[in-house]
Amino acid sequence: MNWEKLEQKYDKKYVLSWMRIFSDQCIEAIYIGNKFIPKNKKPEKIVVCGMGGSGVGGRLLKNMLKDELKIPLEVYNSYELPAYVDSKTMVFCVSFSGNTEETLSCFKQAKKKKAYTIAITTNGKIKKLAGKNCILIPKSSPQPRMAIAYLFFPMLMVLEKMKLVSKMNSQLNETVFLLKKEEGKIETKAKELALKMRNKLPIIYASEELETITYRFRTEINENAKQFAMSHFLPEQNHNEISASFGLSRGDCEIFLLRHDNENKRF
Repeated sequence: MNWEKLEQKYDKKYVLSWMRIFSDQCIEAIYIGNKFIPKNKKPEKIVVCGMGGSGVGGRLLKNMLKDELKIPLEVYNSYELPAYVDSKTMVFCVSFSGNTEETLSCFKQAKKKKAYTIAITTNGKIKKLAGKNCILIPKSSPQPRMAIAYLFFPMLMVLEKMKLVSKMNSQLNETVFLLKKEEGKIETKAKELALKMRNKLPIIYASEELETITYRFRTEINENAKQFAMSHFLPEQNHNEISASFGLSRGDCEIFLLRHDNENKRF
């Protein structure tokens, strides 16, 4: 299959070119987050508000920090904040455009509740509302969902600066190094998986720690390929879908199981 011709035909916004420099985006996003100086006040709970691609950073943060963060962190994809938000809450309102109506609604509610509210955006109404409590990110992403580095790392840097989590300099450096080193292999594997999904229903499973990765894998297929996909996570999947009959033959679907080294031995 001629991938160069396929890129020319389908990739009108140069998404693949953008993804090939993901490691550089991570470096820039970490730098942007480190420039922001948060208040010297530790919250008792954290809420991340964001829709679609803008909300994925919060999901990643929750999964990543579940064994370290000592206070609750919840992600809300809606117009309303939970009743427990108060002056002892830190609220991240993430909107790539700055004009997402659900996120703007949550921002205004957070301010009324006197929560410490930080906006992450490229511009728009939320930038004006947030003033100095705004982390500005680049507009260069082809789509908001493809700005994941900029929608994730600034929040992690804020939590580090507030000493809510330990510094992760060595881990982040190693991650970026490996991404850059393995980018050719990653792209080759991505092309292989794309061919497996062609004209099939992708079904994606992973352990709970990779729930957000699984979710994002599915929604990227929805938004980029305009194709349906299914996803679930272990061990919950073992109590539900394992009993289901899809009404599909094995040739109609492609099942992906995402693994990692530290998953529960029962998986």
